[in-house]
Amino acid sequence: MSDAQSLYGILNHSLVSESASDSNEMKADSIPWQLSRYQQLQFDRAVAKGRAAHKMMHASDSEAAAMFAPPRVTSESTFQSVDDLKDWGYLGDKFPAAAQSHVWDVLAKTIGTLETASSMHYEPQHYPALYHEQVFPYNKGTEHYEPTFAYFCQVINLAAGVLTAADNLSPIEVLARSGISAAHAPELKYWSDVAYLQWLMEVTRANSSAKLNYILRYDVTNRQTDEVVDLIHFRNDTETVVWPGQVYAAHSEDGLALLGTPNSPAYLLIQHKKGLGHRAVDKITVFKHETKLMMLFHITEVPQETREQTNEVKEDYEAESQQTHEVKEGCEEDTQILD
Repeated sequence: MSDAQSLYGILNHSLVSESASDSNEMKADSIPWQLSRYQQLQFDRAVAKGRAAHKMMHASDSEAAAMFAPPRVTSESTFQSVDDLKDWGYLGDKFPAAAQSHVWDVLAKTIGTLETASSMHYEPQHYPALYHEQVFPYNKGTEHYEPTFAYFCQVINLAAGVLTAADNLSPIEVLARSGISAAHAPELKYWSDVAYLQWLMEVTRANSSAKLNYILRYDVTNRQTDEVVDLIHFRNDTETVVWPGQVYAAHSEDGLALLGTPNSPAYLLIQHKKGLGHRAVDKITVFKHETKLMMLFHITEVPQETREQTNEVKEDYEAESQQTHEVKEGCEEDTQILD
């Protein structure tokens, strides 16, 4: 079982029977519109995943590791070196974000207006785009792998601590489009791992101690994420608007639902505490640019007092898990970053 399958196994294991109980039925007078039972189940699934991810982000490494199914010794990913990219057949390139002018335009109009990003450089040359495509065949052990031509492109600004997911197509999705089993995908196949290695590459190159403060998911097209955003708007009688958009606290029900979507960066933070520090999503801004859906995840350091409560978090999680039921296989598709 892969790391991503392991994590999303426990996230899906958190789909509690409460989603089908009367206690979870939304009262008509508490929200502008009443969700159907199917819509409520969709929303509850996302909230349950987000709640588990929220707890794991705030837990220590060892405690987060214990929340995996099966439990692990560490929550850290096996991919910690930029050399892993080459080892798994990825060819890298780097070019100014001016080549991604559509991304730069969004960054300048959004994050560039935030007071917390006052150190941000406003020239596109300070926003290198790191691009890696899996173009080389490679051998791992006795297995031979052909390239998938999957690609990952992130635009990074270290001064403000911004990572923008600009253009990504995972190996799993490439294979799925060709009717090939995901078993043929390289182990290094998830956005969370590749994006971290690209961030690490830029930090190392600049000899920087920059903190990751923002992750912008640019032009979100993932169907599951789109549906969750639509359900949130349906519940609140709102719609996606231009910047500054709508802001959701990560611990709120709507925020947890967003953390439970395939476009959430929670897995990146859970699996890379050693390299990124003990950080977690604090809030999420949802907005549109032209007709494109954008999600800005605001990331902060986990307070020390929160870390000291992680034993309680673990106990709560285990108690919650005892009330859960298994869901049908296929949760791996939740980890595919399709945008």
